[in-house]
Amino acid sequence: MSVALKLRDEMVKGNGEIGPICKPDIISYSSIIDGLCKDGSIDKAKELFSEMKSRGIRPNVVSYNFLICGLCCWGKWEDAKDLIVEMMDQHVHPDVVTFNVVMDELHKKGDIVKANELLQLMI
Repeated sequence: MSVALKLRDEMVKGNGEIGPICKPDIISYSSIIDGLCKDGSIDKAKELFSEMKSRGIRPNVVSYNFLICGLCCWGKWEDAKDLIVEMMDQHVHPDVVTFNVVMDELHKKGDIVKANELLQLMI
């Protein structure tokens, strides 16, 4: 992950070998966010997600799903739920992956109350 973050830094700062030519886009941000989540670096993933939005790059369903999946896997249900609400407020429609990921995590934890909360969001 450190190599990916270094590359992103070069792209953002516009220096290094690729900086002036290549700027980070939704694909590069989403890929790094996914890797950070899988690595357990949830706070860094959330920070990068915010940075992406502040740079005018609008998250898509894939980028939301990567972060939602990471949040669920690391037990941050409330953050995941807030992100689903934000997603819908931004007119990015959750897909079957969004809900399957969250439902799967809630099922594994046996959390019927939170699963019901998610069902209410889906309706």
